[in-house]
Amino acid sequence: MRLIFPSGVLVSALALAFVFSLAGCLHVTMDVNANVNVNVKLDKALDDYFNELDKADSTMNVTVAATPAPATTPEAAPAPAPLSQRDTELRTRARQHQAQVDAFKASGALGENNLGFLEVRDNQEGAAALAATVNADRKTMYQGIASRQNVSVEEVGKTRARHIAQRSKPGVWIQDAQGEWAKKK
Repeated sequence: MRLIFPSGVLVSALALAFVFSLAGCLHVTMDVNANVNVNVKLDKALDDYFNELDKADSTMNVTVAATPAPATTPEAAPAPAPLSQRDTELRTRARQHQAQVDAFKASGALGENNLGFLEVRDNQEGAAALAATVNADRKTMYQGIASRQNVSVEEVGKTRARHIAQRSKPGVWIQDAQGEWAKKK
């Protein structure tokens, strides 16, 4: 027994199936591109803000270059916004604390957690107080960047944590995204 369909019904059914499959693909592609553009812009903003501080950090690789934008980004990257007086003060304090932070990180007393903050690993005298001071300043920095980039403070911190983990020298305690601690190799 052979079923006979009018040719118009078969063509319509195939066209409809094609449209539904194409619509699903387009939706996923647009979401991925939007996320990539936000991540690239946030990476660039963090590099613009922290690159100078990272180069001065003895526990990080000093040959860090700014994260390049992918070749597919159509718009030219705008120049970094001038720093506010508050940002300048925060960065000055970060430079003033840098030697102490470096010493505590090198000794294993402080580590970098997966939220972009220092965490006490070995309670040496002064480590907790320094971590609290530096973390308060980092939180303020992250809030300013989040506001300018229209993202959450948590996203800024997690992205900064990934930058720190990538750039840290071997021997620094780093917490991965799953919460596990290990010395960087």
